[in-house]
Amino acid sequence: MKITPRFFIKIISLITIGLFLSTPAFSQEQSEATPTPASDISTPSPCGKWKHYGKGKTIIATLSSDGTAISNKYKTKGAWHWLDESKNQFQIEWENGIIDTLTISQDGKKVMGSNNHAENFRWDRP
Repeated sequence: MKITPRFFIKIISLITIGLFLSTPAFSQEQSEATPTPASDISTPSPCGKWKHYGKGKTIIATLSSDGTAISNKYKTKGAWHWLDESKNQFQIEWENGIIDTLTISQDGKKVMGSNNHAENFRWDRP
């Protein structure tokens, strides 16, 4: 059997059509894909221990699920709450008058923010 260019093109065309028809868009066996609703995407929690460096000291802040916060620096206590959970933004109001406004990364490993004294900082999980 002699393979001519015309025969070769027909074979390639049939293979291409077969591949095209077997794609999910044309397959009869296609399953319905449903996207994950935004409400099912979990927001990283700010709860737990956070470490940052300030004025030559390592500072550990601990945030609890009951909304309390404590810093090892002078044993300062405070309260935290969500500002906008959908944007991972929360705020800590410390008893010494400092207010930290923070955003937690989507992976939950770092926090970036500033306070009411225009100091910017980053916290990391220890």
